[in-house]
Amino acid sequence: MIAGDAIPVLEADRLSRHYDARCGPFGRRRQVRALDDVSLALRPDEILGIVGESGCGKSTLARLMVNLDRPSAGTVRYRGRVVSGLARRDWRPLRRHIQIVFQDTRGALNPRHTVLDQVAEPLAIHTIGDGADQRERAGGLLRRLGLPEPLWRRYPHQLSGGQCQRVVLARAMILQPDVLICDEPTSAADVSVQAQVVGLLQELRQGGGLAIVFISHNLALVRHLCDRVAVMYLGRIVETVPVEALFSAPAHPYTRALVSAVPDLKPGRRDDRIYLAGEPPSPIDPPPGCAFHPRCPHARETCRRVTPALKPDRDGRLVACHVVHGEA
Repeated sequence: MIAGDAIPVLEADRLSRHYDARCGPFGRRRQVRALDDVSLALRPDEILGIVGESGCGKSTLARLMVNLDRPSAGTVRYRGRVVSGLARRDWRPLRRHIQIVFQDTRGALNPRHTVLDQVAEPLAIHTIGDGADQRERAGGLLRRLGLPEPLWRRYPHQLSGGQCQRVVLARAMILQPDVLICDEPTSAADVSVQAQVVGLLQELRQGGGLAIVFISHNLALVRHLCDRVAVMYLGRIVETVPVEALFSAPAHPYTRALVSAVPDLKPGRRDDRIYLAGEPPSPIDPPPGCAFHPRCPHARETCRRVTPALKPDRDGRLVACHVVHGEA
């Protein structure tokens, strides 16, 4: 799962999540394979990036890791303890240790509560401090995130998208969790706010004890912030690699195409963009074998029949590709 002797603080073991759906004019029941046999591990004090096209299963994985949804198969473990599928009574004492920043920030906020009340609320739920102390801690965190005091008495509809994002981030961090799962935490923020959020995440990580899962489409932020990166395609992880190796020598054909799409304005740089044919397959009807083979320029007959396993290549990186492993 992971190299070295570090015990993972959070671990997904062969996670799958399939949803029932009705398709077509007669409402035929089909399965949406949102997540399929995903395994990864998060080390203490590590920032693990998760990247991939929209619809590849990143947000589904995030929801399973914080026990907001139950897996169809597989388990999630926090410090060795199975937490997937725990009853609310058993999950509640563990919930403060694993927090999430949602992509839909306005949907994650209560429209009837002020900013300060919403950030202080987790402290009240877990009976940490009295009311005055809770408000003081919430205000200090909001100030660090660049939200001045006049905004603390406002309601979510009175804030911009970037301001709502900072409120959600503050509410997740107020409990000082061991694990913070960030699902596109800067998608609604401008560049200056992105810098503030990234700087705060780095500061929190340097303080020790915080491991972060950072889900993003922004590969520049991933390169700046993360230690390792997991690349997802159609519900599966196709490559897990240290961040610098991802950009210097990507192994999987999909990863190469993804990295080649990052803009580079250096003078004289030749255009080596890799253009993929077609569209991503539907998770309702995924292709047999490697899900990427209909778009892969290196696909062989084995790729069309056999699903590749995620295993180390000769450089020790985890890659799910028959061609990379010389099996095609």
